[in-house]
Amino acid sequence: VLGKKFIDKIEGLRAEIDQEDYDPLNMREAIKEIIDSENIRNRGFNTAVNTLTSILDTSKLGYQVCDNKKNARDCYIREYEDEDETQLPDERYAIRLVYFDQSQIRELKRIYDTRMGAFIREVDAAWDVVHQIYERHKSKWFGLKKSVVDFEDLANNVMPKKWVKDRKETNTDPDELKWDHLNFRDTTNTFVEKNNRTYTVEIRNTAGKIRYLKDKLQEMYGYQNPIERVVVDERLTILEHQFNKFTYEINPHHLQPGLLLDVDMATSKRKQYMMKGMANVLNEFLHGISRGFADAAFATFKRRRSTVRDDAEMSFASLPSGGDSHHGNDDENPGAQYAAPAAGGAAPSAAPSASSSESSSGVKGAADVTPKSYEDKLKEMGLKEL
Repeated sequence: VLGKKFIDKIEGLRAEIDQEDYDPLNMREAIKEIIDSENIRNRGFNTAVNTLTSILDTSKLGYQVCDNKKNARDCYIREYEDEDETQLPDERYAIRLVYFDQSQIRELKRIYDTRMGAFIREVDAAWDVVHQIYERHKSKWFGLKKSVVDFEDLANNVMPKKWVKDRKETNTDPDELKWDHLNFRDTTNTFVEKNNRTYTVEIRNTAGKIRYLKDKLQEMYGYQNPIERVVVDERLTILEHQFNKFTYEINPHHLQPGLLLDVDMATSKRKQYMMKGMANVLNEFLHGISRGFADAAFATFKRRRSTVRDDAEMSFASLPSGGDSHHGNDDENPGAQYAAPAAGGAAPSAAPSASSSESSSGVKGAADVTPKSYEDKLKEMGLKEL
């Protein structure tokens, strides 16, 4: 009966939570945690910027512009003249401090791969155009067709047609080395190379192709400048300029999430001063921002007794004024242990002077470095002069 009455009393009772405020998935807490973590990153980045600017002010390496994009975690420190490319480089520098997370680096890698593919494609297009012009140019010589100009013409004239056909098929095979295209390939990429692309071979081949095409134009036209050469030269100049700027940039495949500090320096008068000053700034900056990331395990780490060495921990200090009874003379005279005992053939007159100097200075032994005469050397060796 009592149990039934208790059940009847609590029937219909539930938690007093409004349906709109009820959050079964903890979405509010998750969003708040994300916002707090982003605020921590922004505050940490701003602290790093303040640290860098204060070090630059202290080291007398002034700056004129500090463009700090706080929410984007990107900061440029430079001078006004860096915006004008016509100004000759003088004593100046530019610093970029940026924070990259994993998603940003992933996007940078994708864009970098796309740009590299575009450069390779455009250089190959210029290669095809130049070689088509070359084929037309060598077939006409004062209205006459030249028989042999290069290796391809000679091979077509002297070799059988089947050999020429097989060679063309081999060169058009994508799995074969194209000797006429200067594509000297590297080893097959493994999983590590595919996820950390260096593009060393691609950069070397592309730069070599651009140089080869310029030499080919000079060989064909010499000092003549027809419209075909002017157009191709302009295209190759643009490609070379943009490709050099692209290869100068940082490869995002070599980056890890964290702070990136990119420094560009230009100096012509005070090279040593600028280099040492910037080295001190970078050293102080790295020391300042790395203090918050010290590992607690290393702070509490103790070496084993078998690996502890007293002589490994050395420091420069002044000699003590006194010492104990056993090491007193050694501390006051650090060079006493290197002094050699007196030579057996020393002159008798040197004994009292050595003993007096030993009693006054505390030197245990003394060496006679006086050069010996010819007669003394003969006596020591047991020889007699005839």
